Amino acid sequence: MNNDDIKQLFKDNSILIIIIMLACVVLIGSSYAWYKVSIDSSKTTTIVAGNLELSLEEKNEITLTNAIPQSDANGMQSQSFNFKVTNTGTVDSKFKIYLDDVPLSSGTRISDSVLKYSVTGGSTSTGAKYMNSNYVGNRREIAIGTLNAGESADYQLRVWIAEEATTEVSGQQFLAKIAIEGSQLNEE
Repeated sequence: MNNDDIKQLFKDNSILIIIIMLACVVLIGSSYAWYKVSIDSSKTTTIVAGNLELSLEEKNEITLTNAIPQSDANGMQSQSFNFKVTNTGTVDSKFKIYLDDVPLSSGTRISDSVLKYSVTGGSTSTGAKYMNSNYVGNRREIAIGTLNAGESADYQLRVWIAEEATTEVSGQQFLAKIAIEGSQLNEE
């Protein structure tokens, strides 16, 4: 291509070249404007943090003294361990109820595979479940619930030895405590 051919090419495509150059200028200018945009509002936004507070009130102790294996029907009628969860904070909350082991001072802990439990209360009714069926990490999660600020829910927990347990559980112990873990209920 010689100089005359190049001049002719520019002459024939001059409108196209001008459009491309203008597009580049607009793109660079708008990118800079977008990068530099600043918006000020005349409204004031206030964020007030709520108070998340749950309390656990235990009403009696769970005792499996001289317990013997029993059917689910009998276990569901056995003495219950009663407790109350109250949202004493200012925000609605969701919570999980755990049954955590307490260290034994002596003796052998009975295996979760031969223990059963049932939880009723709030919006929970688990029916008969094996104790080893509900681990989340290294904790037994026995119920999940929600409470609005100022609300309470009463729960009943029953624990019994499953009827298929053998005599090897004789003299073994079960010792645990109720724990709750809560978080703010997010509006979606």
